[in-house]
Amino acid sequence: MWAKLKALPWIATAGMVLTAIVMGMACGKIKRLEKRAAKKTEKSIDLKNSKISSQIHKGKMLADSANTDLDVAGRVKERQEKRMESLGDRDETIDDIAHRFNSKRVRK
Repeated sequence: MWAKLKALPWIATAGMVLTAIVMGMACGKIKRLEKRAAKKTEKSIDLKNSKISSQIHKGKMLADSANTDLDVAGRVKERQEKRMESLGDRDETIDDIAHRFNSKRVRK
């Protein structure tokens, strides 16, 4: 049983590392989507300036796709901010979590 209690800080650390990895992946996704939207917008402007109607239509479709990418990036960013707010509510360190866990075990 004592071994389980000793492992608790390591488990908490692993959870924090996993959270950091997920947050980093979300940041990367936002940057990728924004970069892709910028490229699509630039290409759509070139196509819209063309005199051929099919290229104008492709330009409009690309512009819509770029807007969709930006919307998705915005939603991902909002979700990430909500997660950060919920994590910010907890000012506990690993030692605090371990102490809380150990004190509950002692009371029982």
